[in-house]
Amino acid sequence: LLYMVAADLGVKTRDEMTADLLAGVTRFHNVFHYRVHDWGDQIAIAYLVDAAALASQQAVFKRCSYGPYKRILRRIIAEEGFHMRNGEELLLVMATGTTAQREMMQRSIDRWWLPSVQLFGPDSRPDDVLMRWHLKSEKNEVQRDKFVQKFVPQLQAAGFTVPDPGLRQDPDTGRWHISPIDWDELRETIAGGGPDSARRLADARRAWDDAAWIRAALAVPQAAPQAVS
Repeated sequence: LLYMVAADLGVKTRDEMTADLLAGVTRFHNVFHYRVHDWGDQIAIAYLVDAAALASQQAVFKRCSYGPYKRILRRIIAEEGFHMRNGEELLLVMATGTTAQREMMQRSIDRWWLPSVQLFGPDSRPDDVLMRWHLKSEKNEVQRDKFVQKFVPQLQAAGFTVPDPGLRQDPDTGRWHISPIDWDELRETIAGGGPDSARRLADARRAWDDAAWIRAALAVPQAAPQAVS
C-alpha cells in the first residue's frame, strides 16, 4: 500500500521500487531482518512488534499533512490493531498455560523486545523534516517512551520478565527507564547485516521470480465485453 502512495509521486514505479528492494538497495524495517523460530515468536511479533508499528503509524496519522498517505494509513492501522489485539489475547493464553508454554513465550519476548524498542529509531533530530512537514506528530523518543510505559507493566503483570538488565523504575515518578540502545547495531541490521537478512531477501527474490507469469498474465489487455444482441 505504501508503494502505491510513493509511486503516485512519480519518482519511481512500484516495479522499480520492488527491484531496488530485492537488490538490497532499499532498506526495510529492522524487525524483518530476524528469523522467526516458533509459535511463541509469532505471538511476540503480534504483541510487541505490531504494537510498536501501530504506535508509529498512529503518530503519523494524527497530523499527517499528505492526504493520500493518511488515507492509506487508515487501512494499515485497522489491520495492525487487529494483529496487536490478537497478540495480547494469545500472550495471556500462554501466560496461563503450561510451564513449557510460559518458557517458550519468555524466550520469544527475550528475542523480540529489543527489536521492538529499536523500531522507533534513534532520538529525533531537532530539525526533523518529517515533524516540520507534519508527516509525523511525535518524536521517536516520545513514541518509544510511551511504548515502554505501557508494555513493561503489562509483561510483568502477565508473569514475564523484560529482557533488559538495566531496566529501572523511578521511585518518585513511577516511570520506567530502559538501557541505552546500541544504534550502530540497528544501522548495521537495516543495511542488510541482520541475522536473517540474506535468507529473507533470497526468499523474496525467489517469490518475485516465481510469480512473474502472474504479473505477465495480468498485464495482458482484456478484450472489451461484446454486447448481446
